[in-house]
Amino acid sequence: MKRLVILAVLAMTWWCVPAFGAESIRILRNGEEVRLSQGILRQDGTLMMSIQDLAELTESELRQEDSVTAFGYRMKEGPVVLEYEQTATLAGDVVYDCQHRKIPLAGKIIRNDEGIYLPARTIANALGYTVKWSRAEGVETFSVERPVMPRITLDVVYDKEEQRVTGTIWNREPQTFKYGDDFIVERMTAEGWERMREAEPRDINGIGYGMNSLWDGLSDGQSTYTRRLYYALPAGKYRIGIPFTFDYEGAMSEESLREFLWDAFELYTMEDLKKLLQEDIAEYRKGKTPDDLWSMRFTLQLIYSTQWGNMAFYFTGADSKPEYHTSTYYILYGEFEVE
Repeated sequence: MKRLVILAVLAMTWWCVPAFGAESIRILRNGEEVRLSQGILRQDGTLMMSIQDLAELTESELRQEDSVTAFGYRMKEGPVVLEYEQTATLAGDVVYDCQHRKIPLAGKIIRNDEGIYLPARTIANALGYTVKWSRAEGVETFSVERPVMPRITLDVVYDKEEQRVTGTIWNREPQTFKYGDDFIVERMTAEGWERMREAEPRDINGIGYGMNSLWDGLSDGQSTYTRRLYYALPAGKYRIGIPFTFDYEGAMSEESLREFLWDAFELYTMEDLKKLLQEDIAEYRKGKTPDDLWSMRFTLQLIYSTQWGNMAFYFTGADSKPEYHTSTYYILYGEFEVE
């Protein structure tokens, strides 16, 4: 308690802002309360947290070298792992995201004897978290939601005689993704998963197979992946990993969307485009061929991606610019056993 009082005095004397203890405001991560080790400062209405508490809140590893402080974590959910680490880096008085873009700070950095305090929303957003603030019955709540991972799974069958793995990929997203011809092989050891064979992620762009997506009434999102191993696997537990990427056109305006598609759409509104797509889907369900489906798939996905609404799905942060193109790399794992 004495520590919190000292923080309050420092805040009021040096920055003219009130200080709060962790018990004065509810801090939630994915709906569960998080207890912070240090106090929270408020600067011109902005909630400031210590770098240690921000690392705890965002489940990040905190690394410090000279004047550079970095938050970093690699997201994993089920069989999908984020290939590259998500980072937010403080260098001097500037914060950069994982793509080395400068992130505007909502307030000044606070440095005192207790450590460094940064705007909580800025850092959480830079790490891909969605941030919300609310007040109900006199209680303030600051909550963060972890980025959503793609809903994709991989079922694997291993043929020992043919030394071949066959996987069934289920893509439950209404967007396709690209994967390459290469893959990872790992085996379970007493120390955890050991990588036996590395993949070359660049093959995603070099080859770029398109994975089916889930579209109700159009596609079930199922695809088959077959590759041969050039050596026999001894008995044990294994998994293969397929590097893949989503290419995403973010939240375009109607004018940019029409320009991006083709000039013939320049007189259509977004609602007109949706109506045309609904008519195309209705016609397809009456008996059009698969070729007709593929002819409109690109437009379907583009319309959907611009309507997504949760930018954190693609790990770009909730405050990203309204128009941009990004690619996010993942690895999809599927486990199997060899007797």
